[in-house]
Amino acid sequence: MLHGFPTCGWDWAPIAEQLAQGRRVIIPDLLGFGFSEKPRGPYTIAEQADLVIALLRKLGLLDVELDLVSHDMGDTVACELLARRRASGEGPRVRKVVMLNGGLLPELHRPILTQKLLRSPLAPAVVKLMTRARFGKALASVFGPKTQPSEKELDEHFMLVSRDEGLQNYPQLIGYIAERRQHRARWMGALTNLDVPLRLVWGDVDPVAVWPIAEEIKRLRPATEVVRLEGIGHYPQLEAPQRVLEGIRAFLG
Repeated sequence: MLHGFPTCGWDWAPIAEQLAQGRRVIIPDLLGFGFSEKPRGPYTIAEQADLVIALLRKLGLLDVELDLVSHDMGDTVACELLARRRASGEGPRVRKVVMLNGGLLPELHRPILTQKLLRSPLAPAVVKLMTRARFGKALASVFGPKTQPSEKELDEHFMLVSRDEGLQNYPQLIGYIAERRQHRARWMGALTNLDVPLRLVWGDVDPVAVWPIAEEIKRLRPATEVVRLEGIGHYPQLEAPQRVLEGIRAFLG
């Protein structure tokens, strides 16, 4: 299970224990996030994919058929893993893929102001001024209006993003947005030509990874299954955990 930006594997906590009944669940913090190391970069999707492959190899699972569940930036890491498998047979043997909201189509992705600023010359000032209150406001803005995070949840996320001075890396971590445009043909080619089952579990009021992204992926790959979560924003696993759990388990079997 691969998490997104700017959070970490803790995103999956509401569904992890139940999903782990009858199966092994692996939830890493990608490099630069959560409890993982936080070198000063640069960060690339290719390196994140390298580290996922290294983790699976260390666990003795690289040649074991597995299911891939991802969200946001994790969707892009998943696409790189799928692209490698398609091109050379490298990487995990994937049985099924589930993707939650992610800006996979750069022409439809709608970054919020904070994301735009982190990609601008103003990024150092944005990081310096990123208080718990500002972070909470920015994160809550991508949730659905009726499924807002609690103050406790925002406290937890801020603790994790700021751990070990991790906020200093966010201008580099967010470079994946530019990579999506640069590698669009490779990553979308891997997704639209995917030869294993794919399901999208998608919040339809997400202001960032908007609902039309799910619709366009369905158009490009008609075999894709789509679960529409009405009234849910960018973090379905946090906003509607039971519905997401049901959508994943029913698909994976």
